[in-house]
Amino acid sequence: FIAGSALAGGHDSCGDITIAEMDWASAELIANIDKVILEEGYGCSVELIPGATMTTFASMDTKGMPDIAPELWANAVQTPLAKAEEEGRLFMLNGAPITGAGEGWMISTKVMEENGLTTLEDVLARPDLFPIRKIHQKAELLHARQVGVVKLQLISFLKPTIWKQKVGC
Repeated sequence: FIAGSALAGGHDSCGDITIAEMDWASAELIANIDKVILEEGYGCSVELIPGATMTTFASMDTKGMPDIAPELWANAVQTPLAKAEEEGRLFMLNGAPITGAGEGWMISTKVMEENGLTTLEDVLARPDLFPIRKIHQKAELLHARQVGVVKLQLISFLKPTIWKQKVGC
């Protein structure tokens, strides 16, 4: 995504550009590739700044900074992002290189078959099947990142379930 303010200067001179370097590996890679391309290919002066989906989106939407977020998990900000695009504050330049990615929970076929788990409700009803290795009184769901939006979504989803007392996130 690119902030509308980054387009204001036209194409004659690149100038100073800020790129969000998110806190996961693929986003770090893409930010650094974009930096090299913009500096070496277009003569830009590029600064990488720390970022994360929610904070980067909020800053781009309200302040126009950073100029570029090379990889943003848009599902976390879907509604306000659509509004920002519609109103011309943010622009999606390219849906690639990562397309079709999604978030989800995975459990092994063996665990499913041995315990008759066929639905999410079945899984949530059996926190005893997913013990934390060191604290066996609680259940554990491992996810891609133990911080940030993914963790917030997981906690929010689990609150109304029996896991609220037993889950370790």
